Amino acid sequence: MLILATFLKPLRLSITTMSLILLAFHSNLQASKTQPLIPLIADFSQLGIQSKNNERVILLYVSAPQCPYCLKLEQEILHPLIRSGEYQERLILAKINWASSTDIIGFQGESLSNQQFLKPFNIKVTPTLLFLNEKGQQIHEPFVGYQDNEFYWYYFDVAIDKSNHIMHDQSRKP
Repeated sequence: MLILATFLKPLRLSITTMSLILLAFHSNLQASKTQPLIPLIADFSQLGIQSKNNERVILLYVSAPQCPYCLKLEQEILHPLIRSGEYQERLILAKINWASSTDIIGFQGESLSNQQFLKPFNIKVTPTLLFLNEKGQQIHEPFVGYQDNEFYWYYFDVAIDKSNHIMHDQSRKP
């Protein structure tokens, strides 16, 4: 019996270790499924080209670190939007950090500070969702702030449809 217990002791440790490893892997896998990343954009000229080629509105999500409403918007609206896959053909989702000091490339290929890029949009609070065309021009009123998702999806869908319609009309003009 002592021989069997001596043999099983390292095996039990191995099983315990393996269980912990599998649990950690599963947790990371689940976290990656529930927390899709919204791409932080540094080159808006490339985003503009992508928007033009695919005839899709750019939904620019302006967030700030430590913003509880930004986190809530991501969890209740933006992450489900990404996971659903239903919006892939309707918009291009991008994120910019309002408080960042990193320089970016603007829609015309110019180097700008984050603040210079955002100044024309007159953003006062986060989260803010901007509906932009391929040139970086606003084509719909922004969604400013976030409380809860009641009616939000409806207004969100209407704004996307209107923005895409405007973009389509603009692309048809000579």
